[in-house]
Amino acid sequence: MVALRSDQASQSREVVAARKASLILTIDDDRDARCLWAECLSHLGYRAIGEANGEDGLRAARREQPLAILMDLTMPGMGGIETTRHLKADARTRDCLVIIVTSQDPAIFPQVRAAGCDAYFSKPFDAFTLNSILRVLTAQSRSVRRTSGVKRCVCGRSYTREQWLGLRLWGAMHAPHTEESIEVRDCPCGSPVLMPTADLWTDVPTEPAQRLERR
Repeated sequence: MVALRSDQASQSREVVAARKASLILTIDDDRDARCLWAECLSHLGYRAIGEANGEDGLRAARREQPLAILMDLTMPGMGGIETTRHLKADARTRDCLVIIVTSQDPAIFPQVRAAGCDAYFSKPFDAFTLNSILRVLTAQSRSVRRTSGVKRCVCGRSYTREQWLGLRLWGAMHAPHTEESIEVRDCPCGSPVLMPTADLWTDVPTEPAQRLERR
């Protein structure tokens, strides 16, 4: 065995840290969904690994310590809520962001939030909502207070709070280091529009594009 010099060891640790910082674990019993996630995450600049059930997902999370975990809610054996509870109770994985992806009604968010998840969004799969949620949760975007009661989407449409509430609810997240919940609604252009449940707008740069439907 060849011993590493101190500078080589330091570089090796930095490489490992960088790989973990970009790693997303997907846990879903649907192989097509895992493949779609991997393709999307690669396009967004992340690395992806996948597991087919909660038990294997737990082992992978403890071993790899990913930045975030995309998790189906309903799976054979250990479901998404129980898996999330185990992840958040374990010192090795409690800092991993957990994002539930589900076809269930958005009213499920308080329940999955109580289990410790950081965000959820609704199926069918939407790459741009996922990108927005990851940007907020990993502090790549910032929240700003606005004196105006109008939110503008990247497509140019403007919404008052009342108009925004009329848009389809697509997901929600818990803003890091705050007690604030942010809802994600669906502009007709295909871009997600984010707004905290209080009157605090969240700026998240996105590009309008068509949704990626499950193949």
